[in-house]
Amino acid sequence: MTDNLDPTLRRMVENADQVERVAAEQFRAEQAMITPSAKHLDEFTRAAMVLNLLANGREQYAENAPEGVRENLLREVNAFRIGAKVLAGDAWAAHSTLPSWKWDEFDRAVSAVGLELAYGD
Repeated sequence: MTDNLDPTLRRMVENADQVERVAAEQFRAEQAMITPSAKHLDEFTRAAMVLNLLANGREQYAENAPEGVRENLLREVNAFRIGAKVLAGDAWAAHSTLPSWKWDEFDRAVSAVGLELAYGD
């Protein structure tokens, strides 16, 4: 598949493939570690754990990405981590993401699905 590519581009593709393989192996290992112990957790906490795993994966992609791509990947990492905090019940994370006039509407929607938000330290 990469035989007809410029040597520099071929190395970039091969390096990306290797990074993806390593990230997939690490994801599987992390998932295997959390799955048995996560059965007692509620669905929101489990979803928060998945978002954190996704954030870690995007962060790994960002390590070797070109500058413009890295910036976008790191924005995605931030979004995943904020989502994880909200699903873990962090009201600060939720309200810092929204304009203040949306807070009440958001709180009602969150309560309707059974997620309780609290202001921690």
